[in-house]
Amino acid sequence: MGQNQITLAQYILWRIDMTMEKLQDLLKEWARSLKYEGNNKLGFPSRSLGMSTGGNSTSFDEMYDSMQSDHIRTIQAIIDSLPERQQNAVYHKYTGSKAEVLQDYHMNMAYDNLLTIATRRIPN
Repeated sequence: MGQNQITLAQYILWRIDMTMEKLQDLLKEWARSLKYEGNNKLGFPSRSLGMSTGGNSTSFDEMYDSMQSDHIRTIQAIIDSLPERQQNAVYHKYTGSKAEVLQDYHMNMAYDNLLTIATRRIPN
């Protein structure tokens, strides 16, 4: 994982509660996943199919990637549930799309709604 590698302790502390910092990290991962989709990939993360003749073992990294993928899909669903102007504000801030009138106001409202909904939908 290189630069994004985390320890188990960091992961557990990160999962304790939904904070603005955690939400912003998820939004950055969401934006990065959109770039993968634009490159004829299936999204975040990209894996190849393989054959296994023995038992299956799941590493911590694989479990983390799977959980992160679930969170990205949840963030997308939450963004889709926001009012259109808040959706536009999120897309502008994280993907560089066209700015919304009153961008800062709508982004602050979006953060408030995202944080409230994500706290309920992404398990701690």
